[in-house]
Amino acid sequence: MRASVLVIFVTSLLLISSAALAAPGCVDRNGNMRRCGTLGAMPVGWEISPEERQARDADMSFTLTLGQITGLFCFIGGIFALIALLPDFDSGWDIQESDEEAD
Repeated sequence: MRASVLVIFVTSLLLISSAALAAPGCVDRNGNMRRCGTLGAMPVGWEISPEERQARDADMSFTLTLGQITGLFCFIGGIFALIALLPDFDSGWDIQESDEEAD
């Protein structure tokens, strides 16, 4: 009886307690996250304008051009060509002179 009451009490305390919240973050004039109170950090709650955010997101978008895709395939093909040019690693390549004399 006492154990079940203890279990119910601990469970209710865990369910009622609030979650810990992190401290608010600060941003610099470019919209990058900074630690509050450091050089270049803006006050808590300050945000860049929506137009600046759209321009910043457009600059950071990543699209591949046809030339970059072609270069990527050539690079990967070169790596495979180098692997294909490796010598065969069969058991005969590590035989030493002393091993040949013993036979």
